[in-house]
Amino acid sequence: MINPVFDKKLPTKWEYRIYTQFLDDEELKTENDWLNKGGKEGWELVNVIKDKSNISSKYKMIYYFKRQKI
Repeated sequence: MINPVFDKKLPTKWEYRIYTQFLDDEELKTENDWLNKGGKEGWELVNVIKDKSNISSKYKMIYYFKRQKI
C-alpha cells in the first residue's frame, strides 16, 4: 500500500469585505477606477449583485471581495 505524503503547509486564510453602493447608469461607467484600486491593494472581486433600489434611477450594487490574510 502506498501512503501519499501531504504537504504540511497551513491552509490559506482569507479576509472579506462587502460594499454596498447606490449608483445610476453614468456612475456605473466609472466603477473601473474604484475596482482597480482595490485590486492593487490585493482585493479580488468574487461576486457582484445588481438590484433595483428604492431610489429612483439608482441601482443597489453589492460587491463581495476577498484577499489572502497576511
